[in-house]
Amino acid sequence: MKVKVISLREKNEKRRESIKQQMSRIEVDFSFFDAITPSENDTTSRELGINFGESRMNDLEKSCMLSHLKIIADFANSDSGSDQIAIFEDDVHISDNLSIFIKDTNWIPVDAGIVKLEKFKKYYYDFLFTNKKYFKSHIIFPLKTINPGAAGYIITKNCAISLMNSIKNRADLVPVDHELFRLYLNSFGVTYQIEPALCIQDTVLNSKDSISYPSVVNSQKYTKNNKVKKTIKEKIKSFLKRISPSYLYKKIPINRKKSTMSK
Repeated sequence: MKVKVISLREKNEKRRESIKQQMSRIEVDFSFFDAITPSENDTTSRELGINFGESRMNDLEKSCMLSHLKIIADFANSDSGSDQIAIFEDDVHISDNLSIFIKDTNWIPVDAGIVKLEKFKKYYYDFLFTNKKYFKSHIIFPLKTINPGAAGYIITKNCAISLMNSIKNRADLVPVDHELFRLYLNSFGVTYQIEPALCIQDTVLNSKDSISYPSVVNSQKYTKNNKVKKTIKEKIKSFLKRISPSYLYKKIPINRKKSTMSK
């Protein structure tokens, strides 16, 4: 599968060199995607058909989102023959095991839309009757709870197409990690997560005093806001699903487990 790393082209040597060294160490081929800058926001949003009319995002957050969406849109419209693409941000620390998961895609569940590769939250929940899969001492399980962060994930072709079509119909957009792992969680195929994780963002790994690459997006401030508007039919269907005994039983967690990062 192709691997793209979002990175500013200018005045960004430290981050680029870091990701180059990490990818070289694990022998993974990748290419940089020159990140969209605020001066390019209007042009890129028009190109992609994105409407920020009701969004509360600042210009840098919009640029970050457009960078992800540009890669996703290009992939959705491509004839590359590949069913998945891996997308990373350039401030991640990568596990040595990442290469195994990039070079062999047979581990990806057939119903997957997105596979989250990064560690963001401290804990994850193990639910009853989930379709888990095991590969190389890692567990691949459906993500059922909000888990922001878009520093490393795999997206399938079908999910990319559906995601772009849906986002174009909204104006109340929020940062891309919340679109993927909160608002559209499990909307276009099952959203899976890998544990132990295969990458971690610098701001999550390090303390405030030792952060090398500060983030421009505050992933916490959007958690309770900007819900996707649903039709009456969708609301009724969602309500009936939530109160069904089978659904409630499957949502019961066995326990809370500490999320870890693969070496």
